[in-house]
Amino acid sequence: MKKTILSLIVLSAFAGLTFAQPQQTPAPTEKPKAEQKAPANKAVKPEVFTGKISSIDNTKNEMVVKINSKKEKTFPVDAKEINNYKVGDKVKVTIKGDKTEIKVVKEAKKEKKAEAKVEKKAEAPKATTPAPAADPNPQGK
Repeated sequence: MKKTILSLIVLSAFAGLTFAQPQQTPAPTEKPKAEQKAPANKAVKPEVFTGKISSIDNTKNEMVVKINSKKEKTFPVDAKEINNYKVGDKVKVTIKGDKTEIKVVKEAKKEKKAEAKVEKKAEAPKATTPAPAADPNPQGK
């Protein structure tokens, strides 16, 4: 009888430990990064480039902008707006998502003033030396 009681106590002790353990939940399976979508409320940071237009391709509706002395980038341009740009224009290109916005940047006032001064100097007539003054005593002394 002692053996039976003892075996029931041991059996109930092991059964109690089994039920007391927390249940393990299976680990959630993560989707591959390609399938994960960016949250809709997260803002996309725009890319901004500033440079001069080095070429315009009307057939492909593209323009090449020289960003710095070594780097050129090609940007798509709306067919309706491509005639608003010309080679040499300084532009600011903003890319946000799949939208490209191109704006012509007006040159700084200092540069325009410097150009105006150069033009005025070129147009101004040269100053002539004054004629010698007439002799106040034409008879001589």
